[in-house]
Amino acid sequence: MIKLKNSILIVSFYLFPYNRVGAIRTSLFANFLSSKGHTVYAVQADESHYKNDIDFSLTLNPEIKLSKVKIKTLKNRSINQYKFTISFYKSIDKILKKEKIDCMVFSGGPFYYFILGTIFKKKYKIPYLLDYRDIWYRDKIFKTEPYRGIEKYTDRILEKISVSNADAIIDVTEKCSRLHRKLYQNMDPEKFYTIFNGFDDNFKLESNNKNSQGVEDGVVLSKDKNMTEFNNNNKDIESVANGSSYKTMNQAKGNEISQKNNDLRLGIFGKFAFYNKEDVDKIIALEKLDEAFAKMLFIDVIGKEEPYFINKARESKYIKFNFYGQLNYIEGMKILSSADAFLTNCNYSFALGTKIFDYILLNKPILAFAKEDWEISRLLSSFEYGFVLDNEQDLLLTLKFIKEKKIKYLTKKTEIINQYSRTRQFEKFEDILSKIVQN
Repeated sequence: MIKLKNSILIVSFYLFPYNRVGAIRTSLFANFLSSKGHTVYAVQADESHYKNDIDFSLTLNPEIKLSKVKIKTLKNRSINQYKFTISFYKSIDKILKKEKIDCMVFSGGPFYYFILGTIFKKKYKIPYLLDYRDIWYRDKIFKTEPYRGIEKYTDRILEKISVSNADAIIDVTEKCSRLHRKLYQNMDPEKFYTIFNGFDDNFKLESNNKNSQGVEDGVVLSKDKNMTEFNNNNKDIESVANGSSYKTMNQAKGNEISQKNNDLRLGIFGKFAFYNKEDVDKIIALEKLDEAFAKMLFIDVIGKEEPYFINKARESKYIKFNFYGQLNYIEGMKILSSADAFLTNCNYSFALGTKIFDYILLNKPILAFAKEDWEISRLLSSFEYGFVLDNEQDLLLTLKFIKEKKIKYLTKKTEIINQYSRTRQFEKFEDILSKIVQN
C-alpha cells in the first residue's frame, strides 16, 4: 500500500505533558505520525485538568497543531462530562471548518467524547477511528464501579452508536477485539484491529556479550538523545532485609543488600498489590515452603509504593526486598535489567499491563499469576520461557527451574520480540489510517 501524507486529527483527553500511562501511547503516536510527514492536529484537555500528573519535559512535536479545552469543573461527574463534550465539540468543529482533515482518531478513556466521531462524520463526511486504550462501560478494573444507574445505560447506548458508525476500532489486546466483534456481530469483523501498547524502542539494549545459551544479554540501557526522559522526583530506595532492617537510603549509594552469585533476583515493575493482594501473600508464602531457597531470593519492586506490599515485606524473615518507588523510565529499566526473571499479575482476563512489554524488551523469563485462558497467558505461551502461575507452589517450582537450568532468556527468537516494539505497532496503526483514507 502506498502511504500518502494525510491530515490527521487526534482527539484525546490525555496528551503530553500528562505523565501517566494514559498519555504515552497517544502522544507518541501523534509524534510518530508527525515524524512521518503527516499533518497532525490534536485536541486535548488543558493541563490544569491533569492535577499533579504533569511533566513539562514531555512534549508533542512542535509541528503538531494543538488545541486545548478547559471547563470549570463541578462535583457532579456527569455534568462535567457533558461540559467537556461540548468544549471538545467546539474545538473540533473550529478545526474542521478551517482545515481539510482526512481522518479523525478518538482515543480513550475517557470515552464520552467518542460520540463526536459520529456527529462529525455525518456533518463533514470525514471517516473516524476509535482507539480503545481501555474498555468502556464494561470497566471493572479499578473496582470502583464508576458507571452506575442511568449513566451505565447511557454509556452503553453512546458506545453502540460510536462503534457502529466508526470506520475502524482499535483495541490493545486480541481478546478485547474478539469481545468487540462479538458485541457488534452486524459489523464487518475486519473493522476491528489489535494494536499492542508495545515497548519503547527508543531505549536500546546495548551488549555484545552472549550468555551461556548464546543469547545476547541486555544489561546496558541507553536512550536516544532526541527523546525526552520521564521525570523522577523520588530519589530514595526503601529496603527490607531479613525482616529486621527497614530503612531509607540514597539511590546514589546503590543497593545496600548485595547479591551473591548463588542468589536469584526477581524484578517487579509497576502495580502489583493493586491488582491482587493475594499474589503478594503467595510471594511471602515461599518462606514456609522452602526456607533455604527463600534466603537466596531478592525482589526489586519499582513503582508507586503500595502499603500492603511493603507491610508484608516487613513480615518477611528471609526474602530480601528493595522498594525503589517511582523512578524515571531509564532508571527503572536499568535496575530491572539486573534481574534474573520478572514477575507480574493481572486481575482481568482480557487485560495486558503495559509493563509486560518492557519485560519482553529485556528478554528474560517472565512469570505471571493468571488463569490459563487469560490474554496475558496467551501472550506468554508464544515464548519458550513465559510461565503462568496459579499459586505459591507454582512460583517456587518455576523459580527453582530457572535457577537450576540457568535459564537466561525469554526467547531465542528475537524477531518475536521486535514485533512488540512501539514503532512496529505504530506502523500497523498508520497502515490502518491509510486504508481508511484511501477507501
